[in-house]
Amino acid sequence: MSKPLYILDGYALIYKSYYSMGKQAPLRNSKEENITAIVVFFRSLFSLIKNFDIEHFVVALDPIEPTFRRKRYPEYKAHRPAPPDELRSQSDHIERILTECGFITLRIGDNEADDIIASLAWQRHQTGLATVIISGDKDLMQLLNEEITMLRFTTKREFKAGVEPMSASDVLPKMGVPPHQIHDYLAILGDASDNIPGVAGIGEKGAIKLLEKHHSLKRIYDEINHVTPAGTRDKLIRAKEMAFLSWELVDLKRDIDLPSINIEAFHLASVHFSRLHQALEALGIKQILSDIPPIASRFQHQLELNSQPDSQPQKLPLTYALITTIPELINLFKEIEQAGIVAYDSETTGLNPRQDQIVGMSFSLDGKHGYYIPFSAPKGEATLAFDEALPHLKKLFASGVKFIGQNLKFDMQFLFPLDIILTPYFDTMIAAWLIDSQSPVNLDTLAKRYLNHQTIHYSDIVAKNQRFDEVSLTLSTEYACEDASLAFALYQLFRPQMESLQLDRLFFDLEMPLVSILARMEWRGIELDAQALRDYGQQLERQSKELEAQIIDLVGHSFNVQSPKQLAQVLFEELGFTDLKKGSTDVHILRELQRLHPEDLLIPAVLEYRKVAKLKSTYVEGLLKEITPENAIHTSFLQSGTASGRLSSINPNLQNIPIKNEEGRKIRQAFQSREGYQLISADYSQIELVVLAHLAQDPIMLETFANGRDLHRETASFLFQLPQEQVSSEQRRIGKTINFGVIYGMSAFRLSNELKIPRALATKFIDSYFARYAKVREFVQKSVAYANEHGEVRTVLQRRRLIHQINSKNHNERLASERIALNTVIQGSAADIVKLAMLRVNTLLQEYQLNAHLLLQVHDELILEVHHDHLDIAKTLLTQAMQEAGKSLPAPIPLTINLESGKKWGEFH
Repeated sequence: MSKPLYILDGYALIYKSYYSMGKQAPLRNSKEENITAIVVFFRSLFSLIKNFDIEHFVVALDPIEPTFRRKRYPEYKAHRPAPPDELRSQSDHIERILTECGFITLRIGDNEADDIIASLAWQRHQTGLATVIISGDKDLMQLLNEEITMLRFTTKREFKAGVEPMSASDVLPKMGVPPHQIHDYLAILGDASDNIPGVAGIGEKGAIKLLEKHHSLKRIYDEINHVTPAGTRDKLIRAKEMAFLSWELVDLKRDIDLPSINIEAFHLASVHFSRLHQALEALGIKQILSDIPPIASRFQHQLELNSQPDSQPQKLPLTYALITTIPELINLFKEIEQAGIVAYDSETTGLNPRQDQIVGMSFSLDGKHGYYIPFSAPKGEATLAFDEALPHLKKLFASGVKFIGQNLKFDMQFLFPLDIILTPYFDTMIAAWLIDSQSPVNLDTLAKRYLNHQTIHYSDIVAKNQRFDEVSLTLSTEYACEDASLAFALYQLFRPQMESLQLDRLFFDLEMPLVSILARMEWRGIELDAQALRDYGQQLERQSKELEAQIIDLVGHSFNVQSPKQLAQVLFEELGFTDLKKGSTDVHILRELQRLHPEDLLIPAVLEYRKVAKLKSTYVEGLLKEITPENAIHTSFLQSGTASGRLSSINPNLQNIPIKNEEGRKIRQAFQSREGYQLISADYSQIELVVLAHLAQDPIMLETFANGRDLHRETASFLFQLPQEQVSSEQRRIGKTINFGVIYGMSAFRLSNELKIPRALATKFIDSYFARYAKVREFVQKSVAYANEHGEVRTVLQRRRLIHQINSKNHNERLASERIALNTVIQGSAADIVKLAMLRVNTLLQEYQLNAHLLLQVHDELILEVHHDHLDIAKTLLTQAMQEAGKSLPAPIPLTINLESGKKWGEFH
């Protein structure tokens, strides 16, 4: 018989824990913070796991928004005072720790935890599966039957772990009515704690007698003329409306649309007990840390307090089927359309959707069973003819079915040549990244971390220089189906977390629509003038040789300038330069040597040689390797590539082409529009500083931006006590460095190094800055305080980033974490706005049916390719869309857009 699922009424235990000390002083950590609820909650949880041999466990949580009962009856629970701030703070910590450490939590719409518990327990009961409810709520007794039992909170010392086991047979002796009458009993009795009125004047004994004789509330009123005594009958008649309203309020929903979660996802083996230990320790909680290792050991986790735990991955019980005939395909697709949701994965001959082909597709409807459709396989093995399958594939992908997958952008582009549009519903890679933006999000890692499953590696079944369709169907089917099944299993796990972590709007309204936009951008690519790039490469080659000759001449003998080892020997042994770092000649060391020896000619020549070499190898040669036969570059945008939410790009990386020098402009000059089109660059002006001004609500900074003045010049003006018209370009540069330095949490030490000024002067500049922009200082302090309390920060659209070392005892780690926290709020919010703009731009281009295409996103800049006929209207719509992105935020931010157009990217800025 399978183990039961234990469902904890989360807030019930949190409240019970907070008030558990009674009149005694609350528990406090070394910072004098109240930690009672956290300590007692987890102590109770550990005790429950230990004493009841719990393996499968989930926490049900009340909604953030008003419950449907409150909407139905505004007085419902309206008399309850707001929870104390200390309770609310600890509740947030408990929720955060549960989620971060891998416990499954469920919060669904406006449903209370009792309704989630009822629906989950009842749906399991209907399939004969056992459930144990952990709560103190008597309403839940109405659910008890052969499959559903209860552990009810109690203060009686004779019971283990502070709970009293209850089965259906225990309800009658305790309550006076059996489980199926609890609903009617509570409707008559009412509940003062929830403000449920009931029938005034009828108590427990009266309610029991009525139900013994009439069996239910409905029959009581159907037989109202036979109710005795007359006084009870009169009370019932007067309270009829309240009685049935109370019946509605006490009724527990048993049909909530629950996320379909594999039972193994609830297994405590998926919990990161090492992370739990660290999270509690970070809050100054020591009392219960010793309880963790025995539990962790039981679930085969090795507790390593200073690193990621090594779990013992296993194989989930997955089953797979091969689809090789059209009738089988039709039946599968009918089943998928009826389900309305499916996980999808494609197997291909390579990674390039413009030259490789799909050789098979896999689907999973539940995370347990997978189906593989092979279109190509080793000779003699059964496959399905692709041409015959194609009409059915097109019908399926156009049917409105919701598609789940891991890195769906990849799968989408392989379908473009087939004229099939996959509309992504849930990408597990993106979801995992939103939950924890600093951990790996590849399928192998996610399966091990969240499902405790060891995946089949591609290299295990596909030999070097072998194609996937050359592998036997026995191996390829298992591999392909595993990918789809795991994607569905991860969806079941992540879907409720999107809601419980308040990431659902960010995920569904921003990140998922962006997947389709990025797929289209990558597919179109940007045209490259290959000859112009080759010409520039030859120019760089000449420069490189000239610099190499100059360096050799300065040294006095020939050596390999490209060799760091030989260069170190020349600098430190032959010429006597100070060896600053064990023979290192990296760029930072060379710049420091240049600062120490400003008259020396060798170091600048070496730095220039390396710059030229990098331009040639990384940009000229690197870009020429990536160019397609159509003279285009198709970069890959990484949606989950940064912790702040910014997009990054690879193969090639177009976001790190230098922008502040002539060399970078020459590289950009090779990027051009196609014949009949022009490029448009739309750039947000100083978006991060504008975001800072609005988040801080600093009146001086806001007024500067509102009137279109130069913030850097204005900052320099007050720092140097000069009229703005007298501020030099060097002084403006200092103002700019400080303005942006605030965003990155720059210290006086770093500022002094950056500007090459005394530390005392750097300190004075920073103090003067915060004296003028006082609200910015306040914002910085609040952001750090929030990170200290919650262990995370949030952007304007609720993107989260965990700040692991924010409470570290190590001073440097703590300061670094504070800088990360501040930078993430500002840079991440700016990234949110840019992504919103991309969505809005895409929508307007489609609405107006313009011959225009988004091509690139480089930090705060969007590059579009627009047909000459639509250039003017595209510029108008582009400005409108990008401004609307700022206005659509919870707290609107007005933004300035810089527009430029031309044939080549290098013509801009």
